[in-house]
Amino acid sequence: MHSLFKSRIKKTCYISSGFFVLAFIVGAGQASAQSVLLGSNGAWEASMEKAGSKQVCFMGSEPIKKVGKIKSRARSYLMVAHRPQEKSLNVVSYRSGYDFKPGSEVKIVIAKKTYKLFTDDGYAFAYDSKSDGLLVKAMIKGNRLILTGKSKNNKTITDTYSLKGFSAAYKRISKACKV
Repeated sequence: MHSLFKSRIKKTCYISSGFFVLAFIVGAGQASAQSVLLGSNGAWEASMEKAGSKQVCFMGSEPIKKVGKIKSRARSYLMVAHRPQEKSLNVVSYRSGYDFKPGSEVKIVIAKKTYKLFTDDGYAFAYDSKSDGLLVKAMIKGNRLILTGKSKNNKTITDTYSLKGFSAAYKRISKACKV
């Protein structure tokens, strides 16, 4: 995997199976993370995490519809995060709840426009910050998002997300992180 992608993964927020509990990686000796729920809007929740001088604001949602069966699939969710101290904004990530087929891509469709994410185990990310920005703009304007991926067993999985409340939740995280 290209080193740029690996660095994006390291800078991206991961949330654990407890919905919106951020596994915020901080350096040794820093204060423990403090989490604040900023609010819920439609299908989306917005939160902020602070650990020492580092801050991350993130929002996410679970799918409203899942098609395709995988044994013991964990929770899946779509997330957008800002990490202003690292100048990392609008980072889109997806936790599938299963491992992707190695080397595969995830396809996202919003209002007949298609976007691609690269995969890493059970996660998917936009290829670069420009792609993140375009995807967020489409999510603000859209009504629903359809996400399709391939499992390591070559099964096609499709998750559908409501974008109701996305714009309001996005405004909350942007305001909280002064973006």
